[in-house]
Amino acid sequence: MTRIGINPARDQVSEYQPARLTIAVLVHIPAAIGYHQFRVEIFKLSISSILRHTDHEYDLLIYDNASCPEVAEYLSDLKSQGLLQYLITSPINIGKMGALKIMFRTAPGSIIAYSDDDVYFYPGWIDDHLEILNNYPNVGMVSGLSVLSSTDDAISKTIEFANATDEVQIKSGPLVPEEWHRDHAVSIGRDPDEWMEEVRAKDDRILSFRGVDAYVSANHFQFVARKDVILRALPETWSGRLMREMRPMDREVDQLGYLRLSTTRRTVQHLGNVLEGRVKDLAKTFDMKTSPSPTSTLNTILVKAPMVRRLLQGIYNRLFWILSQPHQKKRNNAIPLPSIETHQELHPHNILSAVVVTYNDEEFLKPCLRSLSFCSDLVLVDVGSADDSVKIAEAFGARVSQHDHVPFAEKVHMFAASKTNNDWIVLADPDMAFPAWIGERLPKMIEKYEDSGLAMIILPMITYSEQGPLSFGRKGGVRGRQVVFHRERVHIPGYLHYRGFEAKEGYFTLGLVSPPDDGISHFSYHGFSEFAKKTARYLPYEAESRYGIGLRFSVRETLREIYQKLADDIRKRAYLHPISIIMMFFQVQNILRANLALREYGRDVAAGQHPDMEVDG
Repeated sequence: MTRIGINPARDQVSEYQPARLTIAVLVHIPAAIGYHQFRVEIFKLSISSILRHTDHEYDLLIYDNASCPEVAEYLSDLKSQGLLQYLITSPINIGKMGALKIMFRTAPGSIIAYSDDDVYFYPGWIDDHLEILNNYPNVGMVSGLSVLSSTDDAISKTIEFANATDEVQIKSGPLVPEEWHRDHAVSIGRDPDEWMEEVRAKDDRILSFRGVDAYVSANHFQFVARKDVILRALPETWSGRLMREMRPMDREVDQLGYLRLSTTRRTVQHLGNVLEGRVKDLAKTFDMKTSPSPTSTLNTILVKAPMVRRLLQGIYNRLFWILSQPHQKKRNNAIPLPSIETHQELHPHNILSAVVVTYNDEEFLKPCLRSLSFCSDLVLVDVGSADDSVKIAEAFGARVSQHDHVPFAEKVHMFAASKTNNDWIVLADPDMAFPAWIGERLPKMIEKYEDSGLAMIILPMITYSEQGPLSFGRKGGVRGRQVVFHRERVHIPGYLHYRGFEAKEGYFTLGLVSPPDDGISHFSYHGFSEFAKKTARYLPYEAESRYGIGLRFSVRETLREIYQKLADDIRKRAYLHPISIIMMFFQVQNILRANLALREYGRDVAAGQHPDMEVDG
C-alpha cells in the first residue's frame, strides 16, 4: 500500500487573505565584524520600529541574503512569535537587485513598502506615504525622506506632470531642513559640512496637488510602490552584480512615466552602521543595548589622511568582497563518521584499477579497500610497513608490490601506475573511504568521455578529524581532489602534494559533481601533534617540489601566497571555529618556512648541487 488514508486538508478551505500592504525588507549582514560590527543591532532597531509604528494591516516579508547566524536566529524568533509572515533565505549573496526581483514577485500584497535593513520608521509613516500614493496620479515611488538634491536625474516625468497640470503648485528653494541633511550625511559616512555645500547648490521642490504636499524626489533605500508598477521597472536580465543597480531602476520608473515623490514630513531615517548620536537615542527608546562607538581621536586623525584613507578603504573593499562570497554550508558536527562497513560492495568494473600506497596504515586500510570494491584490479604498494598492512591487503585480494621507503607517496605513484592491469586508475590514500555512488557513476562518466580525450577526474572529498568533518576554512566542506586518471594521458612528476600532476596537452580534466555534502571521506587529521609531525616530515621536500614546477623565491610572491591562503580561509569562515583559526595561522608559518627553503634550494641548484634540476638563465 502506497498511502494510508486521505490527507485531512483535502477538503479544507483556508480563511487567510493577504493584506493589501506587504512590507518587504532586504537584509545582508554576512558577519558581525568590521563594517558590519553593529549592523545586527541596527537591523533589529529597524524591524522594531516597523512593528511598533505601523498601524495598518500588513504582511512582513524579509529576504535574508546570506546573513550571519545572529541574523538567522533573530529572524527565527520573529517567525516563532508570529511577527514575520514570510521569510526567504538564500545561502549565497545573490545581489541586491537579484533579491528584489524575488521579493517583489513573491509579495502577496498589491502595495509594497520596501526598505533596506538600516532604516528607522517614525510613527504614522505609512499614512503619509499612502496619502501621496492615493491622491497623485501615476505614482511610481514614494519615500519618507527627501535628502538628495532634486536634479533632473530620474524625476523628468514628475517635473513634466507638475508643469502640465494646472492644479499643481510648485515651491522651490532650500526647503529640506538642514538637520535631515546632516543626519543623512553622517549615516552614509560623509562629512556633514561638505554635504551641505553640495545640497545648497541646488534647489529642492515641493508640489501641492489636491491639498497633498510632496517633495520631488524619492530614495531607493526605502519607498512605497504599487506592485504592478515596480515590477515593470525591474531589469529582465540577471546581471549577478551585488550592488549598483538601484539608480537604473529609479531611471526606469521615471522613463515609464511614473512620479517619484517623498513625504514632506521626515517619516523615515537612514541609520547607517554605527549606534551613536541620534541613532543611539532612537535605540534607547526601544530599551536596546548600545555598544560603544569604535571611534577615537587617533582613528579620526588617521582616516582624514588621504593616503591612509585610500589604503584602509582598499583593505575594507577586499575583506567585504571575501565575506560576500558564497560560503560552505555548515555541516552538522553531531553526525557520526561515515560507516564504511555499511557501504554495499559493488560489481567490479573491468576498466578500473585501484592503487593504494601504504606505510603502517593498518588502522584505516580495511574500510579503504572495502570501499574500492568497484575496481576489478587492486594494487597495494608497500614502502616498508612493520604492521599488518600487507596481510590486510592480501586478504582483500590485492596484488602487493614492495618498494624502498620514501618520505611521501607521490614519489611512487608512477611506479604504482605501472603495476596495474587497467589504464584507468583510482589513486586512493589508505585513510580514504569511497561512497557507493562514486563507484556507480565513475565508470559511466569514463565511458561517455574517454573517446573525446578525458584524462583525469576530480572527485569531491570531505576531510575529517577525530571530532568529525571539518566545516570551516580551506580544508572544510566539500573540496575537489585529483583521484582518477588515465596513466597514458597525464604527467606524474612525483612532486609533493600532487604538484605538476596534470593532463597532457590535447587531453582534458572533468569533475564529478557530488550530492549535497557528500564525497570521499578523508581521515587525514589526528590531532595537532600528528599534524605538526606530518608537516615537519614534508618540509624538506617542499623546496624540490616548488622548484620543479617552476616556482622561484621572492618576498613579493611569499607575501602573495600568504595573503591568498588567508583570504581563502576567511572566505570559508575559518574564524568561526578555534581549530580552523589555529590551522589558518599554522599554515602561515609553513609557507614562510617552505619559501625560505625554496630560496636555499635555488642557491644549491645554481651551485650545481642538484644536477637533475635545470639552472635558471
